[in-house]
Amino acid sequence: EYRYDSNKSDLNNPYLKHVYIFSNHLNYHPSRDITLSGQYAVKNVDTTFSGLESSGMTHMLSGRAMYDINERWDAGIHTGVLWSNMSSGRRVLVGGEVG
Repeated sequence: EYRYDSNKSDLNNPYLKHVYIFSNHLNYHPSRDITLSGQYAVKNVDTTFSGLESSGMTHMLSGRAMYDINERWDAGIHTGVLWSNMSSGRRVLVGGEVG
């Protein structure tokens, strides 16, 4: 996906933004009661605001495993990580679900 945003209506703070987004999803069923899925996404932003140029790239990688306990119940776990070249830290997610 490509997004272009240009705001020249505010003469004191005009900006120009180019955003590129790519996302890929994968689902795999090794057996009828197990589903494995993964996702990778990247977002690149180039911005010019008040004459200053900046750019940043953010990545997200995640995975999920689900198990069908019976026809009405399933359980799953999630894990993922989010990181960017504009910050020094990583955000990690881990979780579970039953329903």
